Amino acid sequence: MNKVFLVFFILLTTGLLVGCGPEKEADFSDNGEELVFNRFEQKLFSLGDTISLEELAVLKNEFGPFLDVFAYDIMSMSGSNDTLLSLSLSFFVSDTNISALYDSVMVRYATMDVLESKLQKSLSIRKSYFPSKTIPKVYTYLSAFNYGVVTADSILGIGLDMFLGSDNPYYQLIGFPTYLSSRFSKEYIIPNCLRAICQSDYDPLEVKNELLSQMVYQGKVIYYIKNLAPDLNDTLVTGYSGKQLAWCDANESSIWGFFIENKLLFNTDASEYMKYVSEGPTTKGFPEESPGKVGAYTGWQIVNRYMERNEEVTLEQLMNNNDALQILEASGYKPNK
Repeated sequence: MNKVFLVFFILLTTGLLVGCGPEKEADFSDNGEELVFNRFEQKLFSLGDTISLEELAVLKNEFGPFLDVFAYDIMSMSGSNDTLLSLSLSFFVSDTNISALYDSVMVRYATMDVLESKLQKSLSIRKSYFPSKTIPKVYTYLSAFNYGVVTADSILGIGLDMFLGSDNPYYQLIGFPTYLSSRFSKEYIIPNCLRAICQSDYDPLEVKNELLSQMVYQGKVIYYIKNLAPDLNDTLVTGYSGKQLAWCDANESSIWGFFIENKLLFNTDASEYMKYVSEGPTTKGFPEESPGKVGAYTGWQIVNRYMERNEEVTLEQLMNNNDALQILEASGYKPNK
């Protein structure tokens, strides 16, 4: 199994649609690849409170590598052999709290036809932009509030318990801060999945250790999601509320001026620059009404401008271009005051 990306997604609440420059649309078709959608949690809990070795064999046969991803990477279960793994799975499904959580998930996600259709469309668009990429198999699961989305090889996993709705009492009981739990609802599943796929294909850990490169990378991820799901509200893609996005639009020049005046673009001190590209209720050094990681917003504007001025550049070429300074210079980015 290749690298497993475990993604705890924290996107912001919905708001007004705010356009930030047109994206280049692909002329896509279904590419002959159908999305395979598997309800792992339904099968697991249908087996009862005790998972026998024979039932474990059925799970292995039906779900293949995802069973290992779920057991060892998501849940960190003990299982050096089948007997231990069957015991670990039995403890999981027989836990009364987990069983209650499963019931809540099934109320919210009894069927997923609409989600499956939307994900099929976005992954077909991805196939048109990136012909060498295959459409992953999708598995839904219960993460016990560990991970919202996981990717591994040709696997895309969705932890449905992380999308029960911002008002679900579980999140307050666990202690998630409001600015996180306000994002745990159904409409964020598609952008979260696309973000996870993007980060799996273009590892954020390989981005150059400087603010400009980090900003441009995050801007490219937003641009990537917008192209694969052009109908999505900008708030869902950026992770900002409508009010926060409007604040960024109104203060775009001031945000850029702050980075320039403080000579932050080429700062390589992670303890200093990460405050501008990390999640939070707001960005340190900016007014309270600012969203977290305003640097991502600036990176998005740079990428938008770059792609508008360089129409011959494809999405794949953009994503493979790791020269943030070249992108900035070719964008001619200079927000109006």
